[in-house]
Amino acid sequence: MDIRLTEIDNPDFGPNLLHGDVLLPGESFSLDVGCDTFDARVIDETGATCDLFDLDLCLNDAVWVLTNSDCPVFSAAAKARAANEKVDASTKQ
Repeated sequence: MDIRLTEIDNPDFGPNLLHGDVLLPGESFSLDVGCDTFDARVIDETGATCDLFDLDLCLNDAVWVLTNSDCPVFSAAAKARAANEKVDASTKQ
């Protein structure tokens, strides 16, 4: 998984802030950034990419929580995985 953060409207999202670490569901990490508005690119383990724009990291004590519902591509991938798991489970019976 990659998490990249940049100034708004900058097409270069910069380096992966996780530095190759894996962020599993339910895990979190802290990042020290100045109070500002950013764009972010998040890439999941399958390579699905979600771009988020105009993130105000000054509001709410700069706590940013990202869920599948924030990124339609992640939400669709989660639904597809769930459907595949259901099919796999039914074929094993």
